[in-house]
Amino acid sequence: MKERGDAAGLKQVSQEARERYLEMTKLINEAEAQKAKILNNPAHDTLESAKRAVAFDRGIETMAKLAENAVSEDAATRLGEVTPKAWANKLTGLENDAKQSGENGKLALAIDDLGAEVEREQKQDAELSKNIEAFGSVVPLISKGPLGPVWNRAHQALQDFRDNEIGAENSLSDQFTSGIKQRISDELFARDNEFHDRRNYYDSLNSAYDNSLRPAYELAQQMQKELGDAVYGHNSDGKNGFIDKLASANAKASEANVREEAVKLSILLHQLDRDLVGVARALPSPNFAMPSLSRAQVLGQTFGDMIEGFTKLSSQRQDSYAQVRLQPILEALSEATNDAYDRLNSENDWRGTQINQELAQQKARARSSGTRLLQSVGAINVGLALLFPAVLSIIFAKPRTRINNPTQRGMRTYLEAA
Repeated sequence: MKERGDAAGLKQVSQEARERYLEMTKLINEAEAQKAKILNNPAHDTLESAKRAVAFDRGIETMAKLAENAVSEDAATRLGEVTPKAWANKLTGLENDAKQSGENGKLALAIDDLGAEVEREQKQDAELSKNIEAFGSVVPLISKGPLGPVWNRAHQALQDFRDNEIGAENSLSDQFTSGIKQRISDELFARDNEFHDRRNYYDSLNSAYDNSLRPAYELAQQMQKELGDAVYGHNSDGKNGFIDKLASANAKASEANVREEAVKLSILLHQLDRDLVGVARALPSPNFAMPSLSRAQVLGQTFGDMIEGFTKLSSQRQDSYAQVRLQPILEALSEATNDAYDRLNSENDWRGTQINQELAQQKARARSSGTRLLQSVGAINVGLALLFPAVLSIIFAKPRTRINNPTQRGMRTYLEAA
């Protein structure tokens, strides 16, 4: 049926299956209430066979609905209502209008409608999932027959609905919402001094966090772990057992890793110094300064003075000493990383609030514009309604009745303008 693309036929199949299992469920409930094992129907079905029939028809209904949804584009009858393709076309058109006008309200309201549709689809998904499970409850009894693969196809069809309908529409919502927020952010950046300064600050801090601060912290953590492993491995130095020799070899491998990591850390810390200079320059006000970043800004020089000790590790004593020297660097990086992370989240929340407030205003303007349009249409309709009796009097006027030409001309002008 799906191959034929017979959406109307598929809809009929689902409706008939639903009618059958609802009627059968009613008979089952009556039989159970009377503690009877046979249904009061012409076929005198047993309770067991009737329940299988219900499960079967629920599966048929589900597969028919999903198949209809896959081939139909009729929003009034589809399980998923408007197709993702139609939504994409509509949202693209509204986005183009938004880019030209600077007003994103109509697009945002359409995305709200899309979100409401997705919620309805998710409710449908839950119902269909129950139907498939009901169908699956009788599959073990007939798994060697043709219905086992049917149950599998039903699961796949439902997953396709989730991916190609719900998932696709969620992706559209995310995509166009992201575009709206970026445009509003750019607009506020251009006209609002505070937003301009704080977005610059956020971008600078975020760049430092991603490119040098967090990588340096994670690398220092790894070095401290490697040093701990080396110290532990050296406990086996001089022993002859296989395990002891392996531990000693692992210690030397860890020391070799630390030597390479120390060079990388030195490079990262010097980059961090430069990045944090940029962050300091982008401060919207002195109130945004973080002491932990100021302390982290000199770590490149501090570590540079001790890096030689990390490149000549060969004993437990040297490894332990390197651990002690690295610890203040690690702690400073940890504090700076956590503070920067919290500040970035705070600034992101603030920017989001500003964007959402502006978007709410644009949506309100879009609603207001739509209301005024409806009011205008309503006024025209009222005017036409008031004129309707006069129009009838003209149409059905007796031949001897004289028509007032000025009124007729005025009426014609009004109607043409409308």
